[in-house]
Amino acid sequence: MGFLERLKASPRINKVHSVQDIEEEAEAILRKYSDQNFSYTDAVSFVTMRTGKIQKVFLFGRHFSTAGFMIIP
Repeated sequence: MGFLERLKASPRINKVHSVQDIEEEAEAILRKYSDQNFSYTDAVSFVTMRTGKIQKVFLFGRHFSTAGFMIIP
């Protein structure tokens, strides 16, 4: 079984599709934080995480911390 098949079969993975409501909220975040170097992907991720009540993220960048998420190094 290849990577994509394992990804689709995993009960631990929740695939979220970007829809207009998510994108509108992401664009509002980009306007609010115009002084930051957030990418569109960052902003969509912020919305998705807030909607899913996800507060912690494992990564090496600082953008998520600026947006109010707890970074797990």
